[in-house]
Amino acid sequence: GINAEYGTRGTWNMASSTAALRTFAMSLSTARLLTREATPAAARIGAKRTFKTRRAAPPAAVDGILDTIGNTPVVSVQKLPKPWSASNDLQILLKMESLNPGWSVKARPALNMLEQAEARGELKKGMIISESSSGNTAAALAMACAVKGYRFEPVVDIKMPGDKLQLLEVYGAHPIVVGKSLDDEMAALKIERRELVNKLKTDSRYYIPDQYNNLDNAGAHILSTGPEFVAQCKGRLDLAVVMMSTGGQVGGIGRDIKENLSLIHI
Repeated sequence: GINAEYGTRGTWNMASSTAALRTFAMSLSTARLLTREATPAAARIGAKRTFKTRRAAPPAAVDGILDTIGNTPVVSVQKLPKPWSASNDLQILLKMESLNPGWSVKARPALNMLEQAEARGELKKGMIISESSSGNTAAALAMACAVKGYRFEPVVDIKMPGDKLQLLEVYGAHPIVVGKSLDDEMAALKIERRELVNKLKTDSRYYIPDQYNNLDNAGAHILSTGPEFVAQCKGRLDLAVVMMSTGGQVGGIGRDIKENLSLIHI
């Protein structure tokens, strides 16, 4: 990689950095030419494929990061381990939910729970949002709240990794950490988190999505993930492997797929 050079006042040194980029580009070009000369033409067929041919048209600009949630690509696994590698009619497809903003499938239910609550009038401007979460849901809600302008106070425990806690703070969240020692039992910490959230439910200033009991959790996957997967597989699917998590994914995705492909195994 190339590190941009900065002056004494933090300004970018354009001339110096441009020269470095030219040198770097020339070295790459030289290396590419040497590699091509040493590689038979038959082995270079893949080089003809470019970003332009792989993607017919770039997606249009959107109004905000929340508009990029969903419509994740499906990728066919090209290298299978034994004994499946010997099969000529087996295809394994992966839905790349890590390409959602926030790097998680949880972006879908997080946004859906908030927007459905707004539509019903349960979530109003100025309210504080809180949720018990061990990581991904908290990060997804933090991102959505930052965009929508809500204060978010996730209830996490002392065993939450420091990098995840810092990520919440980067999104502007105000984590409430429960537990006194890293030796505390995880089950006890989970109970403590949920008890605190239940207390917050009685405060009219707070809105609690309650991912464990909220039908809009599974609803997000009935509305988006399931239909996307069925369409991307063109209706040809024998078995779907879905993470359990809170039950929202397997419930929502499973329901939609079963309704469209009745013989499938989940």
